[in-house]
Amino acid sequence: LPSVAPGTTPCPADVGAAVDLRAFVGAVGASAAANPLLCILAERLSSSAVPSELDDESAYQLVHHCLLLDLVTRALAADPELAAAVYARARGTVHATEGWWRPLGIFELAKLKTVEMTLERFVEHRRAGNLPANFGHIGLPFNILEAVMQDLKL
Repeated sequence: LPSVAPGTTPCPADVGAAVDLRAFVGAVGASAAANPLLCILAERLSSSAVPSELDDESAYQLVHHCLLLDLVTRALAADPELAAAVYARARGTVHATEGWWRPLGIFELAKLKTVEMTLERFVEHRRAGNLPANFGHIGLPFNILEAVMQDLKL
């Protein structure tokens, strides 16, 4: 991959090549640090899902995955029509799958529906260019309540 920002190091073509892994991770981290959501994801991954001892290839794969998430996030944030198309395609694919709802409980279905409704409204506001300052002031607390209820159920 070419550099995506000034001062970042491109991903090496061959992960087996002699490359300074720490410098690579530092360069990608500096670029990705501008995305607060990606930082939260990386923090959660580093504290729970990532083994303490990573070999170089696994570390490159994780960093590459984080970099791609950052690039996708930036592309979707920059282009409302692209974001709407990606959401519509993902939603359509899920809903076209026979029996997609069967493994979900009532909380999961409710959460999915409220997230879908929020995304649809978000797409509408972005297309119109008038995202209200209070967007999500009801939906977000409700979504958090759904998550708490699901946690309590577990």
